[in-house]
Amino acid sequence: MSREDGAPAYTTTGGTKVSSDPKKPENVENTTFPFPEIKENIALNRNQEPARHGDPQIHDDQRHNRGHICELCPFAVSRVEHDMIQYPIFDITFRNLLEVKARAEGWKIKTKKRDTWIYQGALTFQLGHDTTIIYCSEPQDLTVIGEWVKHHFSPIVLDIDSLVYKVTHPSSISRDETTIEVTTESLKKVINSVIQPFKGRDGVLFLKSPNIITPAFKVYTRKDTQYLRCEFDARNQYQISSAYAMRHELLTILTKIPDHPGQFWEYLTKYYSLALCKKDFDDICSRLNDTLILLEDAARDIKIISKKLPSLGKNELLDHETVIASQIREFFKQDLDHDEDLDDLCPRVATFFAMPEKAILVLLTAAGIWKGKSYRRSVFPEEIHKHLIHRYGECFIGIDEIGKNIEILKEKGFFREHPDLEVYFSPTGTRFVKRLFERIRG
Repeated sequence: MSREDGAPAYTTTGGTKVSSDPKKPENVENTTFPFPEIKENIALNRNQEPARHGDPQIHDDQRHNRGHICELCPFAVSRVEHDMIQYPIFDITFRNLLEVKARAEGWKIKTKKRDTWIYQGALTFQLGHDTTIIYCSEPQDLTVIGEWVKHHFSPIVLDIDSLVYKVTHPSSISRDETTIEVTTESLKKVINSVIQPFKGRDGVLFLKSPNIITPAFKVYTRKDTQYLRCEFDARNQYQISSAYAMRHELLTILTKIPDHPGQFWEYLTKYYSLALCKKDFDDICSRLNDTLILLEDAARDIKIISKKLPSLGKNELLDHETVIASQIREFFKQDLDHDEDLDDLCPRVATFFAMPEKAILVLLTAAGIWKGKSYRRSVFPEEIHKHLIHRYGECFIGIDEIGKNIEILKEKGFFREHPDLEVYFSPTGTRFVKRLFERIRG
């Protein structure tokens, strides 16, 4: 909206009056200024356009000339993405119409237990009893989701504008992921040098959310573009607000990092100091544990070789753990999806190792419980049974069947016999589950 006196909106021209072309020198001379020094400064910069309130003045500092503007801009070395969003819609009518529409149109549908998933390109809908969870991997500002809903449902929904508003203005957001993607090699190298000691074996720095306000943070190199991605993974409204503020803060220091790498380290420790210390401690424990496993393996191999020395020419079969170790190496040559869930993973593992799916489910459930105990305390069949009942229902598996599958895992070399424990991971089984969890971590 323009002002009545002809000045453009949001300018600092005050009550003075300028003509339609402020670039002309005579406009400066004909303007009445209360202070002569202001007139003098304006006369020296006659080719400058009227500044909007709050705009940076490029002549305020000799560093900020037109030749340096691009070098100081964070978007010269990076770009910002809105990676994904997930939120619920509490509308049973929309939920039912979505299911009817999907089945009528032949869209991809997956049903399991009480939930139904509908897939439409970058959009996924999870239908509950009276709720729809919307997941989008390319959300932008949610208008793309609103346009999709309007396109497909305007013929069958009377108040389509209300539905579109509900979809594009969610009352709560359960997950929101925003990313800074570093596009220059020099900046990427500096950031990698700072985070190198804290990366996992998969080359990813993953810092869990330390509290209800701070989002999780992940840094990794994308394989297809080779760009470095800094992702903020927010899981509630507080973390979403923090993520955007933290992203802005990182953008402000991005161009300074190549000359001052310590600024990135200060940024990390400002929000994730406890997580970094814990990660350091966990890495030490993990390395000690790996060393212990290697020593156990070496002792076992020496024992096997000493027994087989007289009959090496007969090509006897190695024991189960040695065979399964070879199979595990082949298994991890495959590409595993970071976001693959337990239900999708079990059939793949079972097929590869030629084992029953329930045996693999018992193995991965036991491993998940053991991981929750920091790989230190024992895991009991009753705990496995409780977790599986909670996930799949009372009739899914009995405690006796869990015992039978534990015996299968012992025969295959994932578990070992122990005088006091029914569930006791072998060194080979330990390496397998730890490496698997590292590969599928989101």
